[in-house]
Amino acid sequence: MSQEDVNVVRVADDFTRLKNDWSWPRPESRWGITAARWNEYRRLFKAAGVSTGWEKDELGNVYFIAHTHGLSIGGGSKGLVRCFISGDPEKAFPPCAEQKEKGQSKDDTNSDGYSYRKIGPDWYIFEESR
Repeated sequence: MSQEDVNVVRVADDFTRLKNDWSWPRPESRWGITAARWNEYRRLFKAAGVSTGWEKDELGNVYFIAHTHGLSIGGGSKGLVRCFISGDPEKAFPPCAEQKEKGQSKDDTNSDGYSYRKIGPDWYIFEESR
């Protein structure tokens, strides 16, 4: 479904984000998906234990966010990444850009970092902190 919703880059339980419009709230006509589609995403999130929805990188790879803690300026998240396209590390999630069995990075000057492990063809378990 995320690949069909081309202009949508984030779907959460309580907001959507578009490539060209991160404002929220927006009128329903500018959500990027119908109310029925959003309700189907919510149903699937609940069934899969994806508590915070999904987000796409610039290439269209999808990060299904299962757990978050803290704030956007200092916290982290854990989830699954589905890589559709590998490529530029400036545009792709690390597992999709690096295409390795596992990887990690930690910035010595702060707590920013990530780790991941491949769990299947094009699928990774992923954790990031900031």
